[in-house]
Amino acid sequence: LFIHNYYKFSYKQIWILYLCFFIGIVNPLINLKISQAPFENLYAREHSYILKVIKQTDTKLDCRIKYVDKEKFGCPGKVKITVYGKVGNLTGSYLKANLVLEKPKPRSNPHCFDYRKYLFSKGIFATASTYSVEILKEGDSFKSRIIDKRNSFIEKIDEESAAMIRGVCFGDKSEIDEENLKEFQRNGTAHVLAVSGLHIGVIYALLKRLFYKRNRAAFYAILILTLFVYGVMTQWAVSVIRASLLIGVNLLSFIFERRY
Repeated sequence: LFIHNYYKFSYKQIWILYLCFFIGIVNPLINLKISQAPFENLYAREHSYILKVIKQTDTKLDCRIKYVDKEKFGCPGKVKITVYGKVGNLTGSYLKANLVLEKPKPRSNPHCFDYRKYLFSKGIFATASTYSVEILKEGDSFKSRIIDKRNSFIEKIDEESAAMIRGVCFGDKSEIDEENLKEFQRNGTAHVLAVSGLHIGVIYALLKRLFYKRNRAAFYAILILTLFVYGVMTQWAVSVIRASLLIGVNLLSFIFERRY
């Protein structure tokens, strides 16, 4: 009724919105079952895999399987691999490794965090660990180069400060020692170590202050490029995607002179 009265939508349009909302809920559940099924034949057995690294957090790699024992694997589901030891930036790289995939463990106690459901919600249906991987092809994408620039900048700073910058600016808490993490939690300030819409808001406000009144076209171009680069640096955290989409809607409202 609110949508009908305030936005002057017809009831037909409202039912279309309801249908889209319903499809948005049901579609992930269907895709979850379809994507998980091919992994059932891979669990607890050693196979030779060729994988593409989609996302990297320190030594943890989110990979998409391309080949299993030289046979093409067409499932879109991902695998989370832990590589023991120091690894460089592997984002976008193709790797070869012999792995034993394991199904993520469910929660052991009622009402506790369910790691399996968490990974499934991210499209990750298996975990594995290894001491070494063979790099078949290094990532040479624009995304990979941005990550390399970010890492090279951070490496120039002392170790403790670098860990803090990773956490505050990019939401990467992997190198912050446990004592500092607990201190943040005790002080109630642990949220500063997570990338949020506030980061995007600061970037938007700063660029708008500098360029909006001088040249709007340049402002739009610089803002879009900056948000894309920052999104890649943060590995496209959900909060970054959400805030960027809302800013995009806000910009469209200015361009088309419509109510936001």
